[in-house]
Amino acid sequence: MLAVMSVATIAPAIEVAFSGRFGFGIYRWAYLPFDVPPGVQSIRVSTSHEDFSVGVARNVLDLGIFGSAGYDLGNAAGFRGWSGGARDGFVIAANYATPGYLAGPIEPGTWAVALGPVVLSPWGMAWDVRVTLERGETVAECEPVVAFPPPPSVSGARWYRGDLHLHTVHSDGQRDPDEMAAAARASGLDFIVSTEHNTNSANRAWLTHRTGGLLVIPGEEVTTRHGHWLAVGLSPGAWIDWRYGPSDGVFPRFAAEVREAGGLVVAAHPSVPVPGSAWEFGFDQVDALEVWNGRWNLDDELSLRIWQRLLRQGRRVVAVGGSDSHGQHQQVGSPQTVVHADGLSAPAIVGGLRCGRSYLARSCDVALELTASGHGRVAGPGQTRSGGRSRADTAGATRRIGDGDRRDQRGPGHERCPDHRGGPGATGDGRPVSPAAMGTRRRVGGLRATRSATSAAATARGDGRVDQSGVASLRTLRHIHDAAKPTWWWQAVTSVPGKRQRCGQEGASPPSWGRCCWSA
Repeated sequence: MLAVMSVATIAPAIEVAFSGRFGFGIYRWAYLPFDVPPGVQSIRVSTSHEDFSVGVARNVLDLGIFGSAGYDLGNAAGFRGWSGGARDGFVIAANYATPGYLAGPIEPGTWAVALGPVVLSPWGMAWDVRVTLERGETVAECEPVVAFPPPPSVSGARWYRGDLHLHTVHSDGQRDPDEMAAAARASGLDFIVSTEHNTNSANRAWLTHRTGGLLVIPGEEVTTRHGHWLAVGLSPGAWIDWRYGPSDGVFPRFAAEVREAGGLVVAAHPSVPVPGSAWEFGFDQVDALEVWNGRWNLDDELSLRIWQRLLRQGRRVVAVGGSDSHGQHQQVGSPQTVVHADGLSAPAIVGGLRCGRSYLARSCDVALELTASGHGRVAGPGQTRSGGRSRADTAGATRRIGDGDRRDQRGPGHERCPDHRGGPGATGDGRPVSPAAMGTRRRVGGLRATRSATSAAATARGDGRVDQSGVASLRTLRHIHDAAKPTWWWQAVTSVPGKRQRCGQEGASPPSWGRCCWSA
């Protein structure tokens, strides 16, 4: 990087200007240090850079800032904000900051503008950065308003619906927090996870917003140049660094930080064909895999196959989904992750996800009941049941479309959502069953579901063939055999396919792998 710096004092402000040129490439970070004298009350930064694009690919100048505490790796005390390529400038003051940045005292010392150039032009990219330090009277910090907890009417053990991947104006989204909460409620969600790119500003901002009973779980989309991952279940002030690659060997450190705080590490859209977004860190430190991101596409199918491979290797990695919504053109809650939890709280939801007591659906109009039974015991998603092989063992799946009235459970705006009050081991008619461990045997000989006017039904034989008898279907069904003992662990992904699809058998046996996709 070639750079030039100049400083000018124009009372009562100080202006610092930087300019330079980056060469071709995307795997680098650059820092522009500048001194902040006592008495500065706000910092204003503006940038510009040369445009270049080929199709959807273009030059980008990612932008952020670190305070006087420093910008070394993992230094949460120094972090003061990040907007990536979504903005070309920002303001930070004691009582205000541009979304994506953290308001607070402007401490004297050496600060640094952080740049993340994405240079696709073979001729490089010229850039300019201007920093304005504004003096003035000391302004007191604003005290945050603590949000009200969810009302007691939505507490208790049952299924809860949520979106694990969302963006507001605090990164590169279009909605503000109030608009996001309204969209989530309109989609029948009980909770969402705040996952802004590389910043925790939204997690702090959510504390000042009434959400109408919607649970907002703090998180972050850790957006590295070698893949993105979701840190789910952070404290509002926690921040996870992103400035590393696989060769640095520090990903396990940050993954451990999330888990030690009670959170989950989720590999986001691991197969998306975008430079810097495909997952390169391996899966040893991953708790969950986002197999469904937004509208179902080929990269989701590839992610689903990665999940299948991990399961066959004995890794009980949890499958999750999220809309990754950035604006009105992407519906919040499509897809959504449905979690069985002891209550509507961040620890309970994260705990249910960690156990895999969940499934994925395109909307709140879709509900799934999945059970495995044998030897007098029945179990649901994310649970494990040990037992020997028996022809009496069966797995049952029922998909329901909008057949429940949950108005009494969740208030106005949720009438269309199917009723899950039967619990994780509910029968096809909603009657509760024993919460035994999940799984049946080395080879599943049957997949059975009762048919009704609003449910999908099909019968799968051991050879993988399926008899068509339903009006809609499961999108996919996965099960895994543990080589050490005859146990099975299940999760499912549901949707409404737009056309008739053929069911087949994937993989050799044992273990037997079934992938069922069917529709009327």
